[in-house]
Amino acid sequence: MTQAHTVSELAQRVGGDVRGDGDVTITGVESIAAAGADQITWIASAKHAAALNASRAGAVILGRDYGATTMPAILCDSVERAVAIVLDLFAPAVPRPKAGVHPTAIVAETATLRRGVAVGPHVVVEDG
Repeated sequence: MTQAHTVSELAQRVGGDVRGDGDVTITGVESIAAAGADQITWIASAKHAAALNASRAGAVILGRDYGATTMPAILCDSVERAVAIVLDLFAPAVPRPKAGVHPTAIVAETATLRRGVAVGPHVVVEDG
């Protein structure tokens, strides 16, 4: 199931301020060139302003000092930090492997494995 957040919700998560329509629904994160109307993008430098003007993104994450833009924006102190938070919100959960050693793995008799470690198929763990 695809998660969806409004621009306002995302701004609250990253500690940013909304410029424009905060009710736009966002379902993912994408690059400036590839973003669609339901995706958010970002620019960390004004040198990408022309690309932003041509973007079809539904919203953008910008530094607080960025000039005017016609699309909904989240203004924040650290674009990189905000993007990391938003990416994490939309990232699918990664299943953790069960602890143990797979039958096809090879583990040296002198190797030390910590409790709870998972050694996957065809992995070789040498001395140490």
